[in-house]
Amino acid sequence: MAKYSGAVWRPIRENTTQPGIRPTQVILHSAVGSGSLYDLFQYRSDLESHFWVGFSVVEQYVDTTIQADANLDANVRAISIESADNGDPDHFAWTDYQVDQIVSLLVWAHRTHGIPLRRCPAWDQPGIGYHTMWGSPSHWTPVAKTCPGAARINQFSGILARAVAQAGSGEDEDMWLANVAGPDTREFLIVGETKIHIPTPGIRNELRAKGVPDRGEVSASTLNLFRTVSPTDVPASAEAVASLQAQVAALRQAVEALQNNLNVAGG
Repeated sequence: MAKYSGAVWRPIRENTTQPGIRPTQVILHSAVGSGSLYDLFQYRSDLESHFWVGFSVVEQYVDTTIQADANLDANVRAISIESADNGDPDHFAWTDYQVDQIVSLLVWAHRTHGIPLRRCPAWDQPGIGYHTMWGSPSHWTPVAKTCPGAARINQFSGILARAVAQAGSGEDEDMWLANVAGPDTREFLIVGETKIHIPTPGIRNELRAKGVPDRGEVSASTLNLFRTVSPTDVPASAEAVASLQAQVAALRQAVEALQNNLNVAGG
């Protein structure tokens, strides 16, 4: 069985009646409501999702190696994650708690099933997506809708970037080093959902020596998920980002200090 340890296990009847799958995708949804979906899926609906992320709890209804019917033609390969939204997903963004739980679920799906942490390049290709990514109607939904809602679609790239960072470190770390794969030789320090260009050779080694994990070559498309930080463009949102902003400022100062030290040593 494939059960996520961070969720309350509440199996519904489809957990024993649906066919098995080998999941290669995760698709994010919004429930247009706030309460648990257990009763709906168990007693009143022929559709169901694997997970529901509430405002203070995560519930799992179906083993992720069993089909759940929330994604139309993608049911044969997709893990579905529903989420509470106060009935207004177009304006009510995922909360900090929900973002943390979705990121952890994506990392778990990556480590458990080998699902790549990238945007699905096509509706039937491996990766991470949201319900209306290919339009509505589409291969993922038979009707017109905005799921998971405009506010949450705006959060999608940041969530995926955090999942890449968390999974890539091997631990739950928000800070790591990388360089662009191929002829592009730029090096970056990744902090949360942002990236800082490292302009001077040698600084990367200094940061690595200070214990910052180094992932080596990373594709340009992956690095593009992370927002470039400049002195006048630090991402602004809720309390979690205030902490990230402080980290970025401190790390920028550390990079500048290392650069000055190297300039003195070389001069």
